[in-house]
Amino acid sequence: WTASPSTHLIELRRSRGRLSIINAGMPDILYYDSAKRDLIAIDEKVAPIGAGKAARGIAPYSVDISRGDVLFLYSDGFKEEFERKTRQTLGLNVLSFCKALNGDAEGVAAKLLKIFQQSAEPTNLRDNVSFVAFSRT
Repeated sequence: WTASPSTHLIELRRSRGRLSIINAGMPDILYYDSAKRDLIAIDEKVAPIGAGKAARGIAPYSVDISRGDVLFLYSDGFKEEFERKTRQTLGLNVLSFCKALNGDAEGVAAKLLKIFQQSAEPTNLRDNVSFVAFSRT
């Protein structure tokens, strides 16, 4: 059994609100577009670190973020455990909370964490679980 580390690499240009992301083997990034009030799955991926051809360049995915937009990055373990324990789709919960809280990333994260903690049994976790939600202020 071999594993390759997966990660997100993020660069934010605050002056322009431009966000560049490299998704190396992690699940799709969920992006709440506050102007459209819709959730977009950013599925631009490269191979996990150490996998694939080293000579291949890694081009980041870039998006302009506005106030009220939320980016939600998470491990596959978080998504799997959230959906297994709650029997609810993670994406629909993120969308619902983003709309209800007007793009308050901290509020969205708190609600998701509360649901996860109420339904998850830490001793029965099958994978690593992590997530981060952030927005432009």
